[in-house]
Amino acid sequence: MRTNNWVGFGMGLLFTAAGCTRSSEASIEKADSRSVTAKAGATQVAGDPQDTDAYSTSMSGAGDCKVNEECKVVLRLKAKGEFHINKEYIAKFNSAASEGVEYTSSSYRFTPSQEKDETFTITIKRTSSSAISPKGQFKFGVCTNSACQIASVDLSTTIS
Repeated sequence: MRTNNWVGFGMGLLFTAAGCTRSSEASIEKADSRSVTAKAGATQVAGDPQDTDAYSTSMSGAGDCKVNEECKVVLRLKAKGEFHINKEYIAKFNSAASEGVEYTSSSYRFTPSQEKDETFTITIKRTSSSAISPKGQFKFGVCTNSACQIASVDLSTTIS
């Protein structure tokens, strides 16, 4: 039992060091990809868009997306209320297989630069004339002055 306490303590230090820097006593709440729990206790089932008391996320196509050409897809993260986007935590998008979509990478990394409203752009190639649905898992951090949350949400969008 004592080993488990040290492991928990070490993981807490690791997440605090990698997470929110606004308070030396920041705590971490982790949400898995199936449900996202905000500080106030609201739970959101995975899907698109995600909306909690701490943040909202969405994914959308940007501009024309023609067959056999590169297209832009925009991920949006908005911090709500007392929360801000954690600029110290590298946001990630891990693409998932989707018919008619070729990703330029299986994993994208982004460095947030905004406090409340941030957009990240990924590039895909459309390989089908049918509607396509780019999708993947978006991982990011939001913080208050005393606590950080690392969230992982599944996002998708349909492009006609």
